[in-house]
Amino acid sequence: ILDRIGLRLEQLATTSTEVILQRLIQAPIHYIGIHEFRLSQERTGAVHPSLSQRDNLLAMGGLRTKIGIHARARGLGPSHGKGWGQRGFKGLRRNSFADWHLDKLQLIRASAPRLGMAIENVHWHSYVTEKPFDMLCSGVVPLTYAAPNHELHRYLDTRAHLNLYGHSLPDALKAIEQFQPSETLACAIQSSASQLSHLFGSSTARESTLDLVAERCEQWVLKQCRTHTYQLIPNQH
Repeated sequence: ILDRIGLRLEQLATTSTEVILQRLIQAPIHYIGIHEFRLSQERTGAVHPSLSQRDNLLAMGGLRTKIGIHARARGLGPSHGKGWGQRGFKGLRRNSFADWHLDKLQLIRASAPRLGMAIENVHWHSYVTEKPFDMLCSGVVPLTYAAPNHELHRYLDTRAHLNLYGHSLPDALKAIEQFQPSETLACAIQSSASQLSHLFGSSTARESTLDLVAERCEQWVLKQCRTHTYQLIPNQH
């Protein structure tokens, strides 16, 4: 996955900002979503209530689904994935595919949208997956939800994605509908692609990033141990 994204980022980094901008302006559809249909999770502490307020841990499945419903109703673009009843991912979970990631990238490229859903399953300050990078490397503006202290800002120029953090649902839907690409956006996409291509393409950079992830995980575990009392349950077998 890293090599695949890295190669596409290298190609995007060498694409002129004029071409990037024109592709976005001429995009055949405004929006695409690739995720499960899930309304059971709202922007609440549904994932872990005891941590939600302190660590800003939020379940995002409900918000993603509501955006997808609105986008489809307004003719902005489709959503694909389990529960949507669409073609493409055929309503299956991604682990049903031999190479779900390649299928996803091919679907994004074939659809050529302007905006792409890249909101994570949960919002937590250190949680970043392939979602925003899949959209960016495909020349699509990632639709994100990231607090000011979120790790995503270390990797993406704030002008290279549409961040819905702090928006009410009506304001978020309005921002999506009214979104228009600009020269500033195109420059930020190219700049982010250039920076990220070195990260994804360099084994040294990858190892450094993995070390950082391991360090953050260790810090989080130690923090939980200091603030919570855990009772060990003996094995009954």
